[in-house]
Amino acid sequence: MKHENIRKIVKNTILKYFLIAEGNRVLVALSGGADSVCLLHILLSLRQELKITIAAAHVNHQLRGQESERDEQFVQKLCKTYEIDCYCQRVDAAGFAAKMKQTLEEAGRNLRYQYFDALCREKNFDVVATAHHRDDNVETVIMHFLRGASLHGLSGIPYRNQSGVVRPLLDVSREAILNYIAENHLPYVTDSSNYSNDFFRNDIRHSLLPFLEKYNPNFRSTLQNNIRLYQEADVYLQEICEETFQQIADVKRDMITFWLDPLMQKPEAVRHMIFLRAIQMLADGKTPVSARVFELDSLIAAKSGKLCLGKGIMAYVMYRRLYFVKDRIPDLKRYPLSLCHSTVTTGNVRITAKEKDRIEIKQKNTVYLSIEKMQNQPLFIRFRKEGDYFYPAGFGHKKKLQDYFVDEKIPSFKRDFIPLLLVGDEIAWVCGYRADSRFVPEKKESKLMEITYTEDKGYAPRR
Repeated sequence: MKHENIRKIVKNTILKYFLIAEGNRVLVALSGGADSVCLLHILLSLRQELKITIAAAHVNHQLRGQESERDEQFVQKLCKTYEIDCYCQRVDAAGFAAKMKQTLEEAGRNLRYQYFDALCREKNFDVVATAHHRDDNVETVIMHFLRGASLHGLSGIPYRNQSGVVRPLLDVSREAILNYIAENHLPYVTDSSNYSNDFFRNDIRHSLLPFLEKYNPNFRSTLQNNIRLYQEADVYLQEICEETFQQIADVKRDMITFWLDPLMQKPEAVRHMIFLRAIQMLADGKTPVSARVFELDSLIAAKSGKLCLGKGIMAYVMYRRLYFVKDRIPDLKRYPLSLCHSTVTTGNVRITAKEKDRIEIKQKNTVYLSIEKMQNQPLFIRFRKEGDYFYPAGFGHKKKLQDYFVDEKIPSFKRDFIPLLLVGDEIAWVCGYRADSRFVPEKKESKLMEITYTEDKGYAPRR
């Protein structure tokens, strides 16, 4: 393939997928290898036409001794030749991988994107352009397939992600890139680790793909075409999933709840994507194990039970609801709350106290207590402990807190995280549920304490 054809393909990809706009400041991720050198050269050739500004960034992972030093020096020299700004950073990829319990490949990627993101903020770059190409996409999808993936995982590398990372070479093969490099006599460096089978991706590149091409010589092109179909289907289903999720999901910081009746009315494919969405949100964006989705169907069919989903996430079915819950450690502390205007925050819970002369709000998360009946005793916030009891307003008798939770059908995994308002050592309010009759004000009382309880949803939007 002639280099003019590759240039045309890259330009069409940029325009078709709106990767780079006129006037953008583009930061090219430049490792010094053939792929990134090809990308930089093509973007420079399009610079005047697209009216863009280009700079390069390089991360030295310090994993290959003198070879890593050589790569950094090569990048700096190349950028000087092209008269563009060059930003370099050295990182301890091995130390970071050990600390974060990640593979070297994962650690290196995370460190690179952290640096690129910081540079974009500091130097006002609009996009980061990486040199991922068609063969990278094929390898990524095979990796996801072998490890287990949803339709989204089989959709491969996106042309553009929500973080402003673009991949203009995704429609270009590795072979075409090497031909472009040769035709234009472009210098580049070679990473010796690319020829090792120590990394999963390299093993796929050097062993599995050649084996598959014995059965289909055009396997890479075939899979790339399939990936496009997967992407189209995924975008369509994701839109439906997101709309449905917003309608039926009750999202808290460490828990997502669905009523089973509306959930089970949805098509199976949409339902499964909603499951994956919920798990991913609670797992801080980490990819969930898709095989567990089918086990959730069995859990729902059983009408009650629990299932460990990995990543510190549990699923529970009870009381006609499906709960996704992130592991939490109960808080055993006791927090003072002033009779004057004050706020206590613990975990995702915020409780505010204000003195009032009348009842203003009638909501589940707000209660009014009699200051006279408090008898100047201090207020505290804590969570339940064994032997707790109170006198629920409207019940007319003493009741164990455990029995109250059971009668109110409050799931067992929630009970340790429901805050209790204490007056002295007595429970005055099970926050968000019921006050104690001993502290409920009389009709004509004008010295009241308004207590408001709120939960921080605190979840990250989908990336």
